[in-house]
Amino acid sequence: MSFGELYRLSIDLLGEQIILTHSQGPATPRSAQYAMRFMTEIIDEFFPDQHYIQIFDYCGVNANYSLTARRILIRELKKRKRMLAAIFYGAETMLRLSIEFARFFHRFPFSILIARDYSEALKLASEILDNQKQGTQLLAARNQALEQQTCQLLKNLDHPSPDISPDTEPIVQHSQTLIEDEFDSLEQLKEHRRNLETLLRLEKIIRSRNEKARLFQNHGRNPETL
Repeated sequence: MSFGELYRLSIDLLGEQIILTHSQGPATPRSAQYAMRFMTEIIDEFFPDQHYIQIFDYCGVNANYSLTARRILIRELKKRKRMLAAIFYGAETMLRLSIEFARFFHRFPFSILIARDYSEALKLASEILDNQKQGTQLLAARNQALEQQTCQLLKNLDHPSPDISPDTEPIVQHSQTLIEDEFDSLEQLKEHRRNLETLLRLEKIIRSRNEKARLFQNHGRNPETL
């Protein structure tokens, strides 16, 4: 299915409880809304009563997406009461950051996992479905690992290195953009207080870096040496 000029979505059903979606191109708010509606229709038709897992193939997606479209995706996924897990694979660095922050700052009714590739994603989904007890243990371990990874990332942003390489700077800037958007979103929703405290702390970092950038523009000096 095509949703707009650039964004396309295709869906595979794997067995009776796995849906695999392939996304291509950047999603606009309008295309994101239509795509999520289409996914919901498929899920309601083929998985009307049972639990299921969704695998997201992001190999064809780049980070050139709308933050509004990202909010729509988060909002719609929160409505998935029967989904056991969302497993993402193929996400490049910027998109992986987006997924990590979403799962850390929002309360989803299911687990969010990140796999290296399709093979690992399918293995995870199969293990969760084949053995519910093992699946629960697997989800707990995976969730804890991602939680620690995201906490370390936030800690690094809280104490930024004085020497940021040209390769790292875009990742830092993208992280700050996501944090600012999450802060605005969570301020509106007034949820997850522990993470709001984290965002308030990180907001100070953002203001500090913005001030450094302003001084750099005014004086032509390297902002990282200020």
